Amino acid sequence: DIKTGVGGGATVQKPDHSQLSESLNLLVQSHQVSLNHLLEFRQEVEGTVAALAAKNANKQDLAPLHELLRQARGLLRRAEANGDQLLKIDTKLHVGMAKISGNPVFVAVLRMVHENMLNRYDWLALKSNYALNSNFKDMEILMAAIENGYVDRARLLAQEHVRKCHQYAESK
Repeated sequence: DIKTGVGGGATVQKPDHSQLSESLNLLVQSHQVSLNHLLEFRQEVEGTVAALAAKNANKQDLAPLHELLRQARGLLRRAEANGDQLLKIDTKLHVGMAKISGNPVFVAVLRMVHENMLNRYDWLALKSNYALNSNFKDMEILMAAIENGYVDRARLLAQEHVRKCHQYAESK
């Protein structure tokens, strides 16, 4: 964004995804984007992101994602796992995979979609212990596929993970 500065010169703001997020949020709020639209979009994009992450990942890339899985595992061991905290970790995992893909457009778009979904669809809080554990297991298996460079498997696992989350949402 380029604006006129106080002294008349141009000031340039670092671009971020906030304007894109606001636009998607308006589309979701005005019911022009449905849960099914998001499902279709996420299955394709997150499958591609996982495949690229499996192709590009190295141990250094994966270390922060393994730390996120460790944090999630710790939360799940508690008697009452916090769905909201686990959802934040899940979002960081998805965005982290996008970063590994090497494409900043995927990073911006997935961040936008996950933040808008959090704002619009409370179902993602995954309240039941079964849903929380199932989501975590999906992410562990997906991370193993990425770590081992299994491109096609990572794509399919990510798509299945998204489909399961949306099935859960529709059942609520």
